[in-house]
Amino acid sequence: GDHRDLHLSLRRQRQMCIRDRDCAGLVIPQIQNYEDAKFVRDSTKFPPIGHRGLDGGNNDGKYARLDIEEYLTKSNEERLVIYQIETPEAFDHIEAIAEMEGVDGLFFGPGDYSLALGVPGQMDHPEVSKVRKLVAELARKHNKIAATPGGPNIASEYIDMGYNLLNIGSDVIGLTNYAEAVSYTHLRAHETRHDL
Repeated sequence: GDHRDLHLSLRRQRQMCIRDRDCAGLVIPQIQNYEDAKFVRDSTKFPPIGHRGLDGGNNDGKYARLDIEEYLTKSNEERLVIYQIETPEAFDHIEAIAEMEGVDGLFFGPGDYSLALGVPGQMDHPEVSKVRKLVAELARKHNKIAATPGGPNIASEYIDMGYNLLNIGSDVIGLTNYAEAVSYTHLRAHETRHDL
């Protein structure tokens, strides 16, 4: 096979490992087209929705302590799988992805989308804004979660657009701000002692 086959095989192994550990949800990056979305759906959902293989002996099946029908039903209904729309290639397939059974949500990634367009970091670029709006519209039209990152200053606009899951802030920003505050406090305390 080619590089793409290897990438999909490795991604599937990673997804299987994560889902069998009973994670509540998966956010799958870089969905490029309908085939990628179908592959993810088929490997994360049991029949009749997907083609996930049956084990039941892992954590997600409570180590074979769940009734098989309960296990299959709960896994399909309760495990959240969100598909990241981050490239112009995905844009061409977005309606088909949004209407696919087993797709729980669409996450618009404006950073990667702007990068793919050749306008890195331009989150308000007209093409980025157009796709941001379309992702929300199609997700809501097909009764899916519409997700995207955004800060408190833009949250109400995105909610009005149709987004119902916002990634506001990040652990990296929080940790960076904390480290800077600690460093600043330490530096000020050090300078104050030397001024005495």
